[in-house]
Amino acid sequence: MSESHSYPRPWVFALLPLLVLCSAVNNDSLWIDELTTAALAAQPTWPTFVWELGNTGSEIQMPLFSVYAWGWGQLVGISEISLRLMNVPWAVIGVAAMAWLLREYRINSLAIGILVSPFLCHYMNEA
Repeated sequence: MSESHSYPRPWVFALLPLLVLCSAVNNDSLWIDELTTAALAAQPTWPTFVWELGNTGSEIQMPLFSVYAWGWGQLVGISEISLRLMNVPWAVIGVAAMAWLLREYRINSLAIGILVSPFLCHYMNEA
C-alpha cells in the first residue's frame, strides 16, 4: 500500500521568493548602460524608437529587449524604479516555473533557497 503525500500548491513556494525578489527593486541612480535603455524607452513613437535603436551602437545587438523596454516605458513609465520593474514579469514566470518543476520532482523544500539567491536578487535591480 503506497502512502499518499499531500504537497502544497506551487504558488505557496513561489510567493515568498517572489516577494523577496520584488523587494530587491529600488530607485538607485541608473548606470551608463541603463541610461541607454532609459533613452530608448523614452522615445514617444515607434519610428523614433527604431531610429534611435539604429543609432545606439551596442543596444542593436539585443533588439527584443529594446522593444520590450520601449513597450514597458509606454505602459508604465521611465523612472528608475519603473524600468527596474521590467524584471518582475520575468521573475513571476521564472519563480512559478521553478516552483512547479521542484514540486514535480518532490523537492519543494529547496524552492525557497534556490529562488531567493543573492544573484537573482542582485539582477532584479538591473534595468
